[in-house]
Amino acid sequence: MKKDRTEKPLTLSVCLIVKNESAVLARCLDCAAKFADEIVVVDTGSSDDTRSIARKFTAHVFDFVWRDDFSAARNYAFSRAHGDYLMWLDADDVIEASEIEKIKFLKQRLALADTFMFLYHSGGLSYCRERILRNCPQACWQGRVHEVIPPFGRVSFEDITILHAKENAGMDTPDCRNLNIYRKMLSEGEPFSARDEFYYARELFYHRDYGTAIERFESFLSRADGWAENKIAACEHLADCFLATGDREKAELSLLRAQLYGSPRAEHLFKLGGIFFETGDYFRAAFYYQSCLLCKRAESTGGFYVSDCYGFLPCIQLCVCFSRMGDNAAAERYNQMAGEYRPDDPAYLYNVGYFRALRKREKSGTEQSGDAETRTDGATRAGKDEHGAGEGE
Repeated sequence: MKKDRTEKPLTLSVCLIVKNESAVLARCLDCAAKFADEIVVVDTGSSDDTRSIARKFTAHVFDFVWRDDFSAARNYAFSRAHGDYLMWLDADDVIEASEIEKIKFLKQRLALADTFMFLYHSGGLSYCRERILRNCPQACWQGRVHEVIPPFGRVSFEDITILHAKENAGMDTPDCRNLNIYRKMLSEGEPFSARDEFYYARELFYHRDYGTAIERFESFLSRADGWAENKIAACEHLADCFLATGDREKAELSLLRAQLYGSPRAEHLFKLGGIFFETGDYFRAAFYYQSCLLCKRAESTGGFYVSDCYGFLPCIQLCVCFSRMGDNAAAERYNQMAGEYRPDDPAYLYNVGYFRALRKREKSGTEQSGDAETRTDGATRAGKDEHGAGEGE
């Protein structure tokens, strides 16, 4: 008699920790229900309809007494799951239909790896996160804030994207929750890991305590055990602190310093270009903007990146730089390149009309007034907002 060699399919549990997420939870769980074999929701103290919404999708809804420790809550959620593999989500995450189909296909080959890395898009920022992990002791969250599971075993980078559609992402006043947890850790004498040091400094920066943030970023950069990607990000945040306090020279040095820890990043070069653009030094600004186009995004390193800094933004700024330096042919060429990235962007479309009118006036012998449109101010504001949204990592 032949043995039945049919292997039992590996199962996937989706786990969330939530609190007062009634506005977004159904949206997230509706996505998860399309591929999950099990959904586990751990509530840390909701006072709204979060629990009742969760129970519409799963019977596995549990309470956890909050103790200022995200890892403790997430590890409890994992402990209640029965799947062969574990996937985490935040309540304000969204998975588009195309990505759900990719996850369904991935479930058929889960045995090929222990850690699956997905892209995470949050505002304008993108980065890789450990997203699905084999259910084993190594799948353990670390860190009371900005919790993480270090990838383990066989690691597979997948072309699958999760969208972090955070409510009120554009709020000017940052939430004090994370900063308060770090301050509690300090008051209790709890040692800071290198990761804690970095994220504490970043929270200080978001709360505009620039002097203390500079001290903590420098402390982090002096540590030998800091992750290179965090050191690269720390240099950028240092530059932002110095710009906020009016020290342009130290800001420039901080952005250049990032190259000690890895290859040049377009985000840093774009900021360097912006510094010179604002002072009217268009030649040096153009040098840095052109350099952005040579950089590669940190897609496989786990680092943060802003896709527009590798294409559209430097192109539209180069259009303005060359226009102001009197080279309209080069300016129009870079505007055309910008349009290849964002064909519906108002700045690109404005410039198309500007150059069309310029050629018409040149033929008629009249002067053209005005200038090509820049996205420097908008890009600077967007950059600050986008960097502040990366709260899930």
